[in-house]
Amino acid sequence: MMRAPNEKRRGPSRSPNSEVPAALNEIAFSATPRHQQPLGAPMNSSGRARSRLRVQKVDAGEPLGEPQNLIGRLAWTMRLLIKAGEQGVSSLDHVGPRLSDYVFKLRRRGYAIETIDTKHGGEFPGVHAVYRLHSEVRILEGERAAA
Repeated sequence: MMRAPNEKRRGPSRSPNSEVPAALNEIAFSATPRHQQPLGAPMNSSGRARSRLRVQKVDAGEPLGEPQNLIGRLAWTMRLLIKAGEQGVSSLDHVGPRLSDYVFKLRRRGYAIETIDTKHGGEFPGVHAVYRLHSEVRILEGERAAA
């Protein structure tokens, strides 16, 4: 039998009284919605805990705005930028992660991050970016950056 193009395919019908095993019901409906989960240890899709960092922008020791929670790669990138200081961070040093995207997202949050285009030679010569943090940032919670 051919279906008309606008006809929807329907799965097996279930009566409203069909029983779902209790174990399946608990699995399907016991998870807390993501927006209601506590901030303490957010998970990624693999179920592993992501890193978390709570930071405060400061100017001459005085706080600017509200503290911000950085999670996952944003926290990782902020730690790199703080640790690197004047030397800056380059994607040549950290191959793989999308460093430019994380820097872009940190800039959207109000952090002053300079991009310095640097030429390099080698087998594949070209230009790469070095990112340098100019905002003064104080770590409030999370792993402390090495001085």
